Amino acid sequence: MRRQIRLIAGDAFVTTNQQSAISVMLQTKKLSGPPKYFTCDWEAANASVKKLLSLAPETAATGHGRPMSGKT
Repeated sequence: MRRQIRLIAGDAFVTTNQQSAISVMLQTKKLSGPPKYFTCDWEAANASVKKLLSLAPETAATGHGRPMSGKT
């Protein structure tokens, strides 16, 4: 039996474009980087996303946007 990996990613990446008020309001699904207004170390942010990607999650819940699953 294959184990399904679920990930709570916080703000390492988000599933709606935080730079667009309409996307936030409608919760349009789109993978985006971390919120620009709170990210001061982009190298560390990139390293975090790579580590999370290596877990190969099937579902990701983030701090902003709706949970996503499947291929993007």
